[in-house]
Amino acid sequence: MASQPVKDAVAAFLAANWTTLPVVGINNQDVTPADGSAWLQVQYPVGKEDFIGMAAVGSRTFREEGAVRFVIAVPRAVGDGQAGAWIETLRDLFRAATINHNGTIVIFREAQTATTGDPVDNYWTLSFAVAYYFDAFK
Repeated sequence: MASQPVKDAVAAFLAANWTTLPVVGINNQDVTPADGSAWLQVQYPVGKEDFIGMAAVGSRTFREEGAVRFVIAVPRAVGDGQAGAWIETLRDLFRAATINHNGTIVIFREAQTATTGDPVDNYWTLSFAVAYYFDAFK
């Protein structure tokens, strides 16, 4: 799971650059759109941290590496064309991006291709992940 500074940076970047779909928070499944329309969820399935080194006493660097998973849910039986286009837009937004949010710099790498989709309740979900790293100075 990502550290809080990474999650805050991703949330701020999405808020500034993505207005296409509402973003539904993790563990807030009861707040999906009342009209049954499409939505986006951001997940942090994996993250690890390694000690990189010490430049000076009290100046330690820890590198966090992980992935951010974007899940788009569309109503069943509407096809995946629009969802696929939204995924491509999000992939372009995060692919090789550098986000600087309140001094937290998160660097994104490649954006994996989308999954084929899964049924979840009244929705069909498509997802993809983007690898990232973040250096914490402690």
